[in-house]
Amino acid sequence: MIPVRFDFSAFYCAARVLSEGRDPYRYGPLRHCEVQYFHIAYPNAAIPVPLPPYAIALLEPLSKLPMPEANLLWLIALFSAAVATAWAAVKLTGLPFYLVGACLASAMIAQALSSGAMGPLPVAFISLAAVALTRSRWTLASVLLGAACIQPHVAFPPILAAFVLVPNMRTRLFAVLTLLAALSTFVGAINLNAEYLTSVIPTHALSELDTPAQYSLSSILHRMGVADHVAVLLGSIQYAIFAIAGVWLAFRVRAVPGSVVLAPLACAVTGGPFVHLPELAGALPFAFMIASRSRSEIAWVAIGMLCIPWQWAFDDPLFSGSAVLAGIAVFAILAYRGTKHFLSALAGAITAFGILWLHVVFPVRLAEFKAPLIPPGALAEDAWKPLQAMLLPNALWVPEHAFTYIGLSLVFYLAIALTAAESRTRIPRITGIR
Repeated sequence: MIPVRFDFSAFYCAARVLSEGRDPYRYGPLRHCEVQYFHIAYPNAAIPVPLPPYAIALLEPLSKLPMPEANLLWLIALFSAAVATAWAAVKLTGLPFYLVGACLASAMIAQALSSGAMGPLPVAFISLAAVALTRSRWTLASVLLGAACIQPHVAFPPILAAFVLVPNMRTRLFAVLTLLAALSTFVGAINLNAEYLTSVIPTHALSELDTPAQYSLSSILHRMGVADHVAVLLGSIQYAIFAIAGVWLAFRVRAVPGSVVLAPLACAVTGGPFVHLPELAGALPFAFMIASRSRSEIAWVAIGMLCIPWQWAFDDPLFSGSAVLAGIAVFAILAYRGTKHFLSALAGAITAFGILWLHVVFPVRLAEFKAPLIPPGALAEDAWKPLQAMLLPNALWVPEHAFTYIGLSLVFYLAIALTAAESRTRIPRITGIR
């Protein structure tokens, strides 16, 4: 039997709790369900589910299945999402599948399949929407963007850009979002939706500030000594600014097929109050698009930095296989760029063994876990925060995060440089896109 992934146990239990008419954000019902399906080694711990009521409701069909079957279907869905993202990127860029697939396998599959995190799903939906946009399939693109709302913070900037820049999609997007709002109201009423918006979102961002797996601006500011609420506020402001910047960038690079939603997707997963590595892989489709149009080797350096899940690879490569996948990605990039296969393979092997060596030299450090007594009616984040505080950043925390953000910065730099170059020529209009 395939072991149950901890994130999926939370999704499964939240959907089951909601289907029973109880509150999926509360510690008591979540904890009671999760301990039946996933062994949590620490007393009083629970895994929260920071999803809106409609997203939890969409998972209810899985919760009706026995856990082993539901877990297997979930893992198949995550793997299929990575494949779909690779297919979309190949269609949009003309790059070979082996190259795109190797990079996305390293960035998306290892952690997602290890933890059960749903990050690959919205990235796949948005990437497929980009392909639909290039074919003027407005309704299909709108439905796919609506499906991406399973993680609203990932989907919002692409939806905003599509609404502003694609007049043919405005009515369709409004209809899709109205259906999601109606579903959310039907399954969660006003109270549960208000609880999600006013309590769950800010509390979850605060509960994750201490985990080394966070790549949000808020977490980085927290590590620098900024007060928790101020860090979350600044991360939220930066997210809003980048959502607007995503619309501007999408408009500037609108001649690049699919950029209307993929440029803001890259902005959506940069910083903010909450983002993990599987979501950060959402910047890669846009990076591939920029690399396919730019002759600069910097583009491939950026892709190399983004496709390696540094924190996951350094902290747990023996379990996740991240080191091996990272080495394969390096080999694929170098081979595509014309490096001799022997040298490409050597570089890939050095990458993989180097990550494994660093993992041994700088092991994960754990603080003493303090297990407070949590009232059943408390938010699950009250039990999650002390568990996250137990995970101490190792000596590689700074380079782990720096490499990823250098890669993101290079992608945005090249995109802006590309828009400056193309602004000196006439940018062709894509039908239906302003």
